[in-house]
Amino acid sequence: MEVIRNYPIYLHALERMLVRLPEEHPKRQAVQDELAVTKAGYQGELEVDRHIRRTKLDSPVRVLTDLEIQVDEEHTIQIDTLILTTRGIWILEAKRIWGTLVYRENPRRLERRNDDGTILTMKCPMLQLETQIAAVREWLAQRDIHLPADGRVAFTYQNTWEGLPEGAPILPAREVPFYIAREYALSESCIDEEAFERVATMLTLERFRFNPYPLCIKFDVNPNELIRGWVCPACGKKMRRESERRVSCVPCKVAVKPDYGEVILDWLLLVRPTISNLQLRKFLGIQDKHAASRVLRMFELETDGESVNRVYRLNFMSDLDGVRLKRKGSGGAVVVRDAKVGARG
Repeated sequence: MEVIRNYPIYLHALERMLVRLPEEHPKRQAVQDELAVTKAGYQGELEVDRHIRRTKLDSPVRVLTDLEIQVDEEHTIQIDTLILTTRGIWILEAKRIWGTLVYRENPRRLERRNDDGTILTMKCPMLQLETQIAAVREWLAQRDIHLPADGRVAFTYQNTWEGLPEGAPILPAREVPFYIAREYALSESCIDEEAFERVATMLTLERFRFNPYPLCIKFDVNPNELIRGWVCPACGKKMRRESERRVSCVPCKVAVKPDYGEVILDWLLLVRPTISNLQLRKFLGIQDKHAASRVLRMFELETDGESVNRVYRLNFMSDLDGVRLKRKGSGGAVVVRDAKVGARG
């Protein structure tokens, strides 16, 4: 099976937040903790993806990743991996948790016994999976689509379990190909290929409902405390703007072409959901408002308002190429060269 999983934009935003937070900032630890949890989850998903690719089915199949199924106006359910076939849907929830795990009830939860004797309590992944399956079944019923839906929690480590109920919907990640093949073989086709394509298209649109941006609000950070402009990737210090096509880091003795797309995306993910010409100039230290306008117009951004009231906003479905802003016509980054805009070399 083919699996395509983009680098999570939320993970990228957390990394950029750390780039722009000063070393001594009191919120750095909270961002680092969230980054560690998010990165571990992503690594678990990649491990499960590796096993999914070993699975071979003789029917049309689509592996959809990072879905956010909206059941109603108040409930949106995130799903790591959904495998769609003409015979059914299977959900895989990846978990990258090491050690001995203990299942508890009232309330349902997991506990991990650490080597130092401490116990870490976690949410129950089986309950999470049940919620996901129920959401997908409801989503299908609302659209009169007759497909069964089931799933498993796939653990990427070889865990030792205590108190696990018989028939619990879990399996080691390496058993994913056998699980999918077995379930598929025991099922019969419920929809034809034309309906399959329609369902795949509809599910593909169920993304980017989870919106924690800007991260300054999420982590209660004053945007004025962020490092502005371009940040040296080597030392983390603010780079000096020498011209509209050159920024440099004096301590590192490095000079590069400025990546305007990266900075605009940083603003939209960290500071505010919109950016204006004036805000871009203040954030970067650009004086020429016409040059700033040309930079903003070069990217695939939605606009509201006219003239000095115009603001630009990000459409997560259409304006991103991975974790970079799309440039109109090419998808490349943009730099300003003598008051003109050109592609980054």
